[in-house]
Amino acid sequence: MRCIAANRSVLTALDQNTTLADHDIRNCTATTNDIDSMDIIQFADGWYSYPDLNTFDSDLLLATLTLRNIKPSKAISPWNIKLENSTGLPLTEIGTRQLEALFNLSQLLFGLARAEQSNYTFRDLQLGKPTRQFREAGFNKFPNNNRSIDFFSIFQLVINDILKSGAIDIVYMMYKDPRIRCVKQKSLDLLTNVTTINEIGYIILNRYSQFLIQLLQGIRDGHLIEEKIPSLSVLIRLCKVIVEKNLLNYYQNLIDMQFIDILIDLFEYQQYKSNDLIIYFIKFESLALQ
Repeated sequence: MRCIAANRSVLTALDQNTTLADHDIRNCTATTNDIDSMDIIQFADGWYSYPDLNTFDSDLLLATLTLRNIKPSKAISPWNIKLENSTGLPLTEIGTRQLEALFNLSQLLFGLARAEQSNYTFRDLQLGKPTRQFREAGFNKFPNNNRSIDFFSIFQLVINDILKSGAIDIVYMMYKDPRIRCVKQKSLDLLTNVTTINEIGYIILNRYSQFLIQLLQGIRDGHLIEEKIPSLSVLIRLCKVIVEKNLLNYYQNLIDMQFIDILIDLFEYQQYKSNDLIIYFIKFESLALQ
């Protein structure tokens, strides 16, 4: 098995100077045509792709994300909730596997939430390959017969698996880690989907008391693609929970942070006024009305 660096990537320009030490020494830089399905691929900014994780098998992705099948003594990762001060650890191979699992799980939820049966895996997206059918890529929650698919029920089933597995705690750790590009975005993408279920939004608000403040800071200070819009999506979902549950203390936090002013300021920038971003004005209107 080779660990190679691809010279074309959607993610960002390639960092060709580092590889994981515990793989075959025949590391090299390759074009996408040279990459085999069994190769471990190194992309930029700490991202890798592993052949066994090029899948939408939600059970496998959750097991990888939560370190379920790894002995505690070997589960060395900056995103291990059972280790003290784990966030100070360098990025390990296990951590890079968690990254890919997070990405593909987010992609799966994104598709299911829109009643779609396909999406890009991380590997295929980076290599410019077409979307993959969920069932053909390992997802086994669809009914085996020819009946129509109840996408929302399947979506809820996967979210319940996420909640039971403890994955949300790990995703929150990843969200707070500033070291790896795009991790905040994919963490927020997943949290946006799980907070579609109001009860889970309520759990998140109670468990992570600083999350609202961190979201607003991300909207105010982050980059549009990686933080602002995903943060706004999660914020809208959590505001619905705040209104329905009459959680006045959380609402007061938003007022104290002057969240309406922050969001208005965001859309005052000329670069955010294109037709592609009009949907986010609609989201803002929804948020303001609440």
